Amino acid sequence: MYRLTSSAGLNTTAATIEQAAAVLAQHLYDMASDTPVHWEITTPFSDVPHTGHLRLNGLPDRGFIADAVAEVTQDLTATAAARRAGTRP
Repeated sequence: MYRLTSSAGLNTTAATIEQAAAVLAQHLYDMASDTPVHWEITTPFSDVPHTGHLRLNGLPDRGFIADAVAEVTQDLTATAAARRAGTRP
């Protein structure tokens, strides 16, 4: 399971990388505040969480959010692939 938390109140789990990305994207869209939203994703294959943040200034920009979530998805996918291959990303 992927555990997702944020400074804006997110505290949930998701079974897959894709589900984690969808949860994060919706949360960022819903929480488009004037303050930064910091998040952390703990994976089932690493003790080191993936972290990030966005400041949307009250304007939920789906393109900007999509780019940020795509980067997170790539990082999680690369880490999972490296783990399966027995290497580190």
